[in-house]
Amino acid sequence: MNATLSLVRDADGNLFLQGASDPSQNADFSLFDVDGEGGDPFAWGNRTWEIVHGVSSCEYDPEDSDSFWTAQQSVIESARKAGVELPDYV
Repeated sequence: MNATLSLVRDADGNLFLQGASDPSQNADFSLFDVDGEGGDPFAWGNRTWEIVHGVSSCEYDPEDSDSFWTAQQSVIESARKAGVELPDYV
């Protein structure tokens, strides 16, 4: 099963990676910090977010960490090309 990794932004302007069809234990999606850490959407359950337009999403295999890393790098590169200001640690 493949999942889709997208760059999303919450109402405060914080950026996250959203893995759709890569469920956590109790949700149909997972949220990761833009550096790829995290995964529990309930840590951010009281926030709303939307996909960052102009940044390409990328498919990955949730069972393969190399596939996730490649997708994360692709999304980050797309964000840079789109002029999205990313945190220094990314």
